[in-house]
Amino acid sequence: MIRIAVVDDDLDMLEEIKYGILRQFKERRISISIDTFTTGSQLMKEIENNCLFDVVFLDIELPDRLGLEIAKLLKDAYRNIIIAFVTSFDNYVYDAFDYDVIAYMRKQEFGTRLCNVIDRIIKKYKELFNKKLFKNSDGQHMAKTQDIVYFESDDHSITIYENNEYRFEITGSLKNLEEEYYVLGFFRIHTGYLVNLDYVFSIEQNKVIVKYGDKFKDLPVSRGRMKALKSAYQQYIRGVR
Repeated sequence: MIRIAVVDDDLDMLEEIKYGILRQFKERRISISIDTFTTGSQLMKEIENNCLFDVVFLDIELPDRLGLEIAKLLKDAYRNIIIAFVTSFDNYVYDAFDYDVIAYMRKQEFGTRLCNVIDRIIKKYKELFNKKLFKNSDGQHMAKTQDIVYFESDDHSITIYENNEYRFEITGSLKNLEEEYYVLGFFRIHTGYLVNLDYVFSIEQNKVIVKYGDKFKDLPVSRGRMKALKSAYQQYIRGVR
């Protein structure tokens, strides 16, 4: 799940930004959460209370301080945070890119530019969050997203299968992993399997064949998931998810 914050003191614009973002991610079937704030101080207080965000849509001129100041604080504290400015003002555009922002959108162009900006955010998110530390009672393992072939679930025990045939077992929920990894190119083909579409060799009547190295592996596909799998795979190979 991608965690998003929106900061704007114009309540009507705040709602427009929020629902525009929700609509774009819903069309892509990507899970997100959105929190809204009317001042930069509200956002920073929430972050100080350990509420972290992956993406922030930020107005430039806020009642308490400039959005540029907030952007600097965010980047200093969280190097990988993704920031998009949404503003009515043109005179900050060059200053804004000193903070490595993903976009600088004028409010009057928000509706027409948002789709493209969301695509860039998703691409950047994939680049930044391409590995994760998994832990179990015996130790821990850092797994790169591109190395994971599939997750297999047996009750609350999940096995991570990697392309070098390394396996690592964790305790958790496949549903939670599905929400986290969907945006990274994974698809839930069955109650017990979450597959990296990059390793799909073929889709057959009731199964998926994954290929990694010289190894082929058949994985079952639930009947009710086959149509959505084919659609997701077509989108994936066309580079639109």
